[in-house]
Amino acid sequence: NADNSLDVDLLVTEQKLRRIGGGFEYSSIDGMRLTGYWLHRNLLRGGERLRVDADIEDIGSSLTGMDYKLGVRIDRPATLHPDITGYVAAQVTSEDEEDYDQKTGTFGLGFTYMHDDELTADIALQFRALQVDDDSGRTDFRLFALPMSVTWDRRDVSTDAKRGFWLFGSTTPFFGLQDETGTGAQMVAEGRGYYSFGANDRVTLAGRSRLGTVLSSELEETPRDYLFYSGGGGSVRGYDYQSIGPRDALNRPSGGASLVEASLEL
Repeated sequence: NADNSLDVDLLVTEQKLRRIGGGFEYSSIDGMRLTGYWLHRNLLRGGERLRVDADIEDIGSSLTGMDYKLGVRIDRPATLHPDITGYVAAQVTSEDEEDYDQKTGTFGLGFTYMHDDELTADIALQFRALQVDDDSGRTDFRLFALPMSVTWDRRDVSTDAKRGFWLFGSTTPFFGLQDETGTGAQMVAEGRGYYSFGANDRVTLAGRSRLGTVLSSELEETPRDYLFYSGGGGSVRGYDYQSIGPRDALNRPSGGASLVEASLEL
């Protein structure tokens, strides 16, 4: 055309509305893990997505008992703004850990903002009910939580980074609804950086740091999944999973109120 534009005809075919998937993993320490999901796209003809996830972990583990997870989530694109996806989610879990057993129910609604492929943010309002059994007996937690997070991903390849950085920050204020549950906030900041050199960038220098703390709430009044554990491939390599940090009277990890991690790898 006169303005240098080019007319284009597009033929669009919708993907299949329903999808099912599953996974299988086995670890000599953690045992077997089975996962599955069912997905329904364009649920209400407005681009909505319904997804149901099920997860069974630590089957035959030498360290802990089996964990169960079942979740349902509905996402609605272009909510309030073209770049914002609204969602409603519900999840129930059962965890059999080394030093405690925990059953959790969470219901919430939230919004995910995608500024671009690199910068995303999320905020949600949740009601959570938790039942924890440990050496001190049974504790019931009831609370409202407002998790907020921002992720900035400038890595060249997310699964095999050679250059760039990844930054994450979150804060989760929570309000206890009964005497056994404290009121406070969990805060986490994490950064990773990569630099490669040599022929074909064969050598990569990778650094990582993570800081976290729980404010205002006493340790025994804080839900276990807001406390901090360290050790293992995702935090400090060379140490057993969640083996670093405070321990109870039976020398089992009990979770801490603050965390500092730093690592450098070549």
